[in-house]
Amino acid sequence: MKKVCKNCKRVFETMSCKQNYCTVSCRNNYHYYRHQQARVEYQRKFRRTGEYAVDKVQCLICGKWYHHPMSHCWQTHKVLSKEYKIMFGFDITKSQLSKKVQDVMSENTLARFDSIEANLLRHRDKTCFKKGHQVRYTRSAETAERLRHQFDDYHKAVKEGRIKWHYNTK
Repeated sequence: MKKVCKNCKRVFETMSCKQNYCTVSCRNNYHYYRHQQARVEYQRKFRRTGEYAVDKVQCLICGKWYHHPMSHCWQTHKVLSKEYKIMFGFDITKSQLSKKVQDVMSENTLARFDSIEANLLRHRDKTCFKKGHQVRYTRSAETAERLRHQFDDYHKAVKEGRIKWHYNTK
């Protein structure tokens, strides 16, 4: 069977109907350049690193502005995101991203929501909270305040009869 290589457009002989490249190096080159193109496109969208913009987040170590400051902190300052958040009193479980990056990540997550939901349901025992399980970190003041408000709002709604008390016995 004769086919045309996706990368170099040469005609080649193959026995398999699934083979799309004339050689392994041709396949690797094709995927490498596709990855490079996607990377360049991403950088074009979020260019001019370090400059102030309304939708960027400031790195509190050096004062420059980034869409993804946690990535910058590790690459430039060799500070992990958890250490950075503890150092400046941020909530460890909350991300420090610009609105633009949050929107892109939300779109990507929603695009693959079915597979994520299936995996969570399949591995439910590993992902559910277990009674008596120790939390591995101390909560920041921001997190504690947020949880306190959620708890108070929930119990207020139960007392007013807007929602019923829910207790999962599993």
